[in-house]
Amino acid sequence: MVRALLCIWLLLLFLIAAPSIAEKKEKPDFAELKTRDNRTFLQCYVVKQEEDALIFRHAKGMARVSLFDLSSEIQAQYDFDPVVAMKKYKTDLETQRRIRKDLFFQKQKHEAEMAAQADHHRIYQLAEKKWVPVVAEILSLDGQQYALVRARKIVFTPTTVKSTLGLDREGPPKKSMVSFSPHPVFIKQPVYPVSEKKGATWEGYLNPASIGRKTDNGGEDRAVFEAIARKK
Repeated sequence: MVRALLCIWLLLLFLIAAPSIAEKKEKPDFAELKTRDNRTFLQCYVVKQEEDALIFRHAKGMARVSLFDLSSEIQAQYDFDPVVAMKKYKTDLETQRRIRKDLFFQKQKHEAEMAAQADHHRIYQLAEKKWVPVVAEILSLDGQQYALVRARKIVFTPTTVKSTLGLDREGPPKKSMVSFSPHPVFIKQPVYPVSEKKGATWEGYLNPASIGRKTDNGGEDRAVFEAIARKK
């Protein structure tokens, strides 16, 4: 019985105190907060204190204000240490500088990749219409863009077949391979490096007009042809 009465008394005490607790929570930390650079915030509720700043909710949203920009009274209220704050400020500044630098280089990299893709697409469209389709064996690699190859052209020869009425009509083209050059040649990919290894088969398109000469590892002078790999 005594325990039950005690529980009821505690419950009544809580109910009486609850409005004052809620009222205290609703009371702003600062009815008006002025900064040294003449900014004013109303109805400010501090949600986080940092070593060099206060983060608070106010009548028009959220804000983060440096303690350097607040009065000495508020600085004392939040145990502001200018030495510690300046150290954090410099650390944050260096972090922001590093992030901006990384974002700058990422942007440049992205723009370069987009430009390379556009160039590759343009050259590929041209190659499909104007260049020679080939299959080549990679004999050696010279850097990232050059490969010495033995290339064969893919040739499609028209054929004719008999219809059910005994008439000649166009049939499926016959695919054959002929030598592109009696000697090995260098291929040079203008955008992306040759990804295949020595001994592998390379398929793509060669510009039939040579773009220059280059000496191979054996001292032989070889023709160089612009090339682009076939899409897989």
